[in-house]
Amino acid sequence: MRATWRDPDDLRPNARRAREITGYRSSCQLRRMSVQRGSPITEAHIVAADHLRSLADLSRVGCTGRENLLPIGSVAYGPRAGPTAGAIRQAFASVDLNRCLRRFTASEQLMLIAVVLFSVPVLVWCWGRLDPKLETQRLVRILDRLVGHYQTEVDAAIQAERPVKAA
Repeated sequence: MRATWRDPDDLRPNARRAREITGYRSSCQLRRMSVQRGSPITEAHIVAADHLRSLADLSRVGCTGRENLLPIGSVAYGPRAGPTAGAIRQAFASVDLNRCLRRFTASEQLMLIAVVLFSVPVLVWCWGRLDPKLETQRLVRILDRLVGHYQTEVDAAIQAERPVKAA
């Protein structure tokens, strides 16, 4: 994922502004494959994979909001009015992730989880027992189906990245 963070080597105590680094926090095999010449990986594949990654993170880790912050060591007694907004978002993300993964067979799910979520290179996925070219073609077919499942989200993300030209 593209991100910006403070340079950990910037040790200037009197600096007005800390140096920032812009880059990718974790490696993405699809992005790496897309820059190779003649790659079948498209921008839509990467956007759909990013959406799947964010759903997987949200459903597994969850999110917190300002309303959940309590002082360290505080004890909160009594019933709650219901689940928090973060818990509701986590539940919906889990349902959406499961709905998406059910569209694929068990072997396709394994490949999708390995290559997209865990960023395993296709050559490592094959590991001498499978043909890398055939597995890359299989991955592209899986990603095409993933794009079809999240078509509206993919279209909206691609439109948001591209500036609208004035006529």
